[in-house]
Amino acid sequence: MSKHPTLLAQFRSFCYQNEATDFEKAVEYFAVFGGMGWFVDMSKPLDKLIEEKVLNNYRYIHGDLTKITHSKPTYHAMLTAIATGDRREHSAFKKVNVGREKGEEVIDFLIKDGFVVFDNSVEKPVNEKDGISDKLLFVTPFMRFWFAIISPTYKSIKEGEYAEVKARWDGIKGEVTSLIYHQLVLELIQLSFKKEFEGDPIVSIGSYYDKNIEIDILAKRKSGAMLAGACKY
Repeated sequence: MSKHPTLLAQFRSFCYQNEATDFEKAVEYFAVFGGMGWFVDMSKPLDKLIEEKVLNNYRYIHGDLTKITHSKPTYHAMLTAIATGDRREHSAFKKVNVGREKGEEVIDFLIKDGFVVFDNSVEKPVNEKDGISDKLLFVTPFMRFWFAIISPTYKSIKEGEYAEVKARWDGIKGEVTSLIYHQLVLELIQLSFKKEFEGDPIVSIGSYYDKNIEIDILAKRKSGAMLAGACKY
């Protein structure tokens, strides 16, 4: 059993704490601030809150993160590679320019310290040659936001210049939000259908991926029957 709260549990806590009533708006704000326990005034524009809570406090947040990662550049580089890439373990190794052994050592640390978890395909491909390396997910939305948006533009942020980070955020905020939405939908489906299909329950649910195809939602029932679906934000 995971020692971390599920993303759905984090989202519910976020909505309760911040009295969210608009689901889509809540997902957008949660994709940035989720998992931090901060009060978020959702009557304010998201971009303004990012500047107030994150950019203006960059040095303090960065200092806290470096303590957790023991100030090791490879750990920061790996987190940035995961956040900015296709989330595949092997791709992150290539971006950071480390071998498999060293890369797996870093990933083990990041998993142990609660930064990321594996996002395994529900099923293995029929042909082994179509298999690809496992994907990774950030445990908390804010950490993905930080390493996808803040970390790559830290130099200008340190100088108090926010144009670069704002341009980066404008370019990929849809992608950041859609991944969180997809994760929430998967967890909600799993919870909603837990007691359905009496006699042939769903035993696993997630995504499927190989070299040739990706399926947003794939549920496997006890009998081996599969249910596939798409998730669009």
